[in-house]
Amino acid sequence: MLTYNHEKYIAEAIRGVVLQKFDHPFELVIGDDCSTDNTLRICREWQQRYPHIIKILERERNIGVHRNLMETLAACTGEYLAKCEGDDYWCNKHKLTRQVEYMEKHPECNVTFHRVINYYSHNNTKSLSNGGQKTDTTINDLSRSNYITNLSVMYRRSVLPQIPSWISEVAAPDYTLHMLHASTGHIHYFATPMAVYRKHSQGMWGVADNEKQLRMAMKSREKLIEHFYDNTTVKEGLINTYTSIALSLAVIYEKNSNAEKLAEIKLAILKHQAEWNEDTFLAHLNSRKIQVSAPKESKLISYMRKLRGFISRMMPLPRI
Repeated sequence: MLTYNHEKYIAEAIRGVVLQKFDHPFELVIGDDCSTDNTLRICREWQQRYPHIIKILERERNIGVHRNLMETLAACTGEYLAKCEGDDYWCNKHKLTRQVEYMEKHPECNVTFHRVINYYSHNNTKSLSNGGQKTDTTINDLSRSNYITNLSVMYRRSVLPQIPSWISEVAAPDYTLHMLHASTGHIHYFATPMAVYRKHSQGMWGVADNEKQLRMAMKSREKLIEHFYDNTTVKEGLINTYTSIALSLAVIYEKNSNAEKLAEIKLAILKHQAEWNEDTFLAHLNSRKIQVSAPKESKLISYMRKLRGFISRMMPLPRI
């Protein structure tokens, strides 16, 4: 569990872990990145109540999300590894049992995940993730789309005894970790929502601009393309996704008349799309611009969306 200035949420996050109905020893390793509010004090209070479960990594200075993640992962000792950020929480007390029992019975499965409730705190609406999700998938599917919400994932740690050193170059390594753990086994999905994912302005993606997100997504796929270079199917999926992300970034740069960055993105795409040329790139760029400027949703769809939002506001968030 990574946390930084989560005093409003951290107690709920910890509560969802320590109250799990699980018949085996388990630990909660909390990496606090030198919070400046009451987050650490709250963590210590919970540790006093559950000293046999909670371990806190306290920082004397802020070390950043990436290093905090790597050091907190390294401090974990269990065979199975699950995640929960300090501003999210698990809402099903059988979450760990369901995921571990499945993976124990299916040694060929190295990654499990489940549906989550997306909670939009600015207007109190909710939605469910993973509509139409396949139950069993492979790294080939994952190379084409990241459909795993971080706080739902569970890894079999033994399949990746050492995290590659190059992951330090990836600013947001969660998808990279999904891919690495899924490289030697299949992925299983549980349709039951077992966690609540808060989407708010203080979250990592709430404050990041669109360009930064796209850049980070491109970087992670660049490193994964290199890592899986000899796996043709996985590499193709990653290249196609990389290209789609890069085209979205190119649209932004063209709209902002940033010729230098637009040329940079074009070269990055042509490096991986060997059969493309200048005309091919421009054709795909124009196609992406048309998609971006597509007509707005119909009145009926807009009405149904607002109705779903209204109904979701009436429904309380589940908790253990």
